[in-house]
Amino acid sequence: MKCTNCGNEQSSGKFCGVCGSSLSTEGNSNSEVAATHVSGVNENASLSMDKVKQFSGEYGQTSLDFLKRPVSALQATEASVVQGLISLFLYMVTFTLSIYFLVNTLFKQASGFFMESQSLPFFAVGSRIFVVSLIGIAVSFAVLFIVSKFLNLTLSLRSGIAQYGGVLIPFVGVNLLAIVFGLSGAIVLTVTTLSISAFFALLIVPTLFIYHHGITKMPEKNIFYWSTGTSLSILIISYLIIRGMAVNTLRDIESFLNFF
Repeated sequence: MKCTNCGNEQSSGKFCGVCGSSLSTEGNSNSEVAATHVSGVNENASLSMDKVKQFSGEYGQTSLDFLKRPVSALQATEASVVQGLISLFLYMVTFTLSIYFLVNTLFKQASGFFMESQSLPFFAVGSRIFVVSLIGIAVSFAVLFIVSKFLNLTLSLRSGIAQYGGVLIPFVGVNLLAIVFGLSGAIVLTVTTLSISAFFALLIVPTLFIYHHGITKMPEKNIFYWSTGTSLSILIISYLIIRGMAVNTLRDIESFLNFF
């Protein structure tokens, strides 16, 4: 022990043999505890980063496999539900960004003729587009899941999300291409690319989903009509929702005009 008052060192005792000051190990103990705590925090942070890197690598490899062979996503299990949720989220985000960048590019070009070029508010515009894409995904998946229950397919909610999200991975790539077109202001290319993406992701994929699982597990049932009924149900529900949203929008515009 070392006396903090006079610097005398001794092997034991509670008081310094030279000056009589108290020898306390509390400071050393606190330092050791603090060092142990910091070491534990750093270790936990390191483990968390390792887990993130491992999951990112696994997600990337699985996504690449689904991209090469999308039908393999239809064998995904409940263990891949997080992967499916991430893929669904990425689809909606890329879809939102592609539309926002196109509209924003056109807005900046138009406003540049009259005033200093400005950008549209990202959150205000992007959040609305994201909600619309979320509704589209929710309707398609809900119809898909309900039809699968009518057919008595052994498909849980978690495995359904994992498989549907996995099948949409190629269309995330299509949306990324639409983002490039949107940034360049190519209206026709952006709209065409997004239309193809939405048509397949929200209508064709659920139809093929039911047909694949139905023909595999319930070959005795008339799967053709069940699968086409899936697409028809999605179209009808989507039409009713879009019509309701359009009516509300027109009412808002009418109220705004009447205000003046």
